[in-house]
Amino acid sequence: MAVSPILLNTLPFDAEKEHTLQFTYTGAQIFAHRVVIKDNSTNSIVYDKKTSAMNTLARIPPNTLTNGSTYNIQISVFDHEDKESPFSNPAILKCLKTPTFTFTNIHEGLIVRNSFLDAELSYSQENGELLNAYTVLLYAVNQTTVVYNSGIRYPSENLAVRVPELLDDTTYYIRATGETVSGMETDTGLVEIVCDYLKPDIFLKFRADNIPEEGSVRLTSNFILIEGKSEPEELIYIDDEKVSLINGEKVWFDDGFTADNFVCEIIAEQIPDFTKFITFNMKSAMAYITWNYGYFEGSEEKQYYAELTAYQYIGNNTLNYVQISNRIPPLSDGEQVHFWIRHVNGAFDLIITKLDKTNTLMEGGGSA
Repeated sequence: MAVSPILLNTLPFDAEKEHTLQFTYTGAQIFAHRVVIKDNSTNSIVYDKKTSAMNTLARIPPNTLTNGSTYNIQISVFDHEDKESPFSNPAILKCLKTPTFTFTNIHEGLIVRNSFLDAELSYSQENGELLNAYTVLLYAVNQTTVVYNSGIRYPSENLAVRVPELLDDTTYYIRATGETVSGMETDTGLVEIVCDYLKPDIFLKFRADNIPEEGSVRLTSNFILIEGKSEPEELIYIDDEKVSLINGEKVWFDDGFTADNFVCEIIAEQIPDFTKFITFNMKSAMAYITWNYGYFEGSEEKQYYAELTAYQYIGNNTLNYVQISNRIPPLSDGEQVHFWIRHVNGAFDLIITKLDKTNTLMEGGGSA
């Protein structure tokens, strides 16, 4: 067998994994091949094996070589009479540990609350192999249609790409691919993300959602009429816009809606000190708010605050906790307090703000 096989060049690979080499041969039918690998610095043989095979592929078993080392390799083939051909041309093998290439701020099932996403990446390689270039791709839900391609990016101080034009109520898959300076490929794999805009529905009379595939716009009303009940049935109204609860009257709203995640805003004035005056009673949680005051370190002035005591029901157990609002100075005649209460997945937030006589937000509290 006077014809030598031709060994094709190969990119760097991880020695801890099986690697397949490819060669060509134009002589008689191949019945076996022999792989000889030498340490490139000492030329000593580290692997010499004959394998029965009738194709032009040669496999290097995992953990045969060592990452961080460079080798040279040659291949010979055998015919049906077990005659060996001359060795092929030598080729260089470079073994490198698979790089770690991941998104640092994106995880499976991430909810994106606006129309863009800043994708941040991290790259490392234990043999000191540097990243040469990378690309960020965004796929449709079918995982094959590319809806965004960042193009080739080159490493700088931060590996980050802004992915724009995300559509509301849409599932995507994001992926980053890279190539090292030696040509080794790396990939984050596909990561599912879901775009669900954070819509301030409570502050809008209507929300408009574009439906491009139908050529239409969906208008959603965010207001419903809820009729309250009171005890006694006839209440005293002040200036036709406020109701008096000074003498123990009660007002409640418990029909026409379901309380789950919500934001509630209440404006009150002349609240008796240490009074429990707001109560929420839901299927999964109960809470009440008390109006308090105290003297705190760093100030000799009395300061007011609201205290929310919550009971969250988890199966047969009850989780009790207290949420304290920010503090505000005492109210003068005509001033009111704006209470902003938010409930999200069993947790409450509470902010209070002073209003002046014209119902304008004043310093000393948060905004709603």
